[in-house]
Amino acid sequence: MVNLSSFIRFHATRSPHRLALIYEGQRISYAQFYQRILRMAAFLRAEDIGEQDVVAVFMKNSAAFLDIAFAVSHLGAVFLPINFRLAREECRYTLDNAGVTRVFHDADLSSVAGGLPGAIEVSDAAARDSGALTGAARPIPGLVVRQPGDVFRLMYTSGTTDHPKGVVHTYSNFYWKSMDHVISLGLSAEDRLLVVGPLYHVGAFDLPGIAVLWLGRDDGPA
Repeated sequence: MVNLSSFIRFHATRSPHRLALIYEGQRISYAQFYQRILRMAAFLRAEDIGEQDVVAVFMKNSAAFLDIAFAVSHLGAVFLPINFRLAREECRYTLDNAGVTRVFHDADLSSVAGGLPGAIEVSDAAARDSGALTGAARPIPGLVVRQPGDVFRLMYTSGTTDHPKGVVHTYSNFYWKSMDHVISLGLSAEDRLLVVGPLYHVGAFDLPGIAVLWLGRDDGPA
């Protein structure tokens, strides 16, 4: 299986107390991150999200951004991060063109994305901990198994000369790129990454981005 949640589950099982994420003073272990993913997956399932449905985020960097991205993959759906600097009509074009089922947006971006079809507002509290949104949703342990050639993400071009166009990213594309970064940059399980770019862009999400989470920490309990 190649779902993004699968390698988080691996590290959550091997080294549950090891640090996965730091966000606004929170220190989130692999076990905690995996539980957030499962609860968000349950929330999405309750929203009728299933295999190959497109789920968008119109959000700034946050812990919830990653909770949603990994939960979408867990369900076999397709993740679509959107540039939060877009105007309302630009955002709507992307949502319509991609056939988006649900779009999560930060509370302070409600003037742009609020009220659009399938919009779900993410409060400041939920941006820190998606549990504030999912509530007591029962975690979904099973996943919809993806294969290397399946689509895990859509990205849209900037549309400088015409309407933006959707670019398909497969799991194979993502993992080969991550492996190249690990080799070329000499990454190890001891490395930590400070993400300063926007996660809606491959430059932050992928370069090397969550490849650092992929490497994990499997040297026993902290």
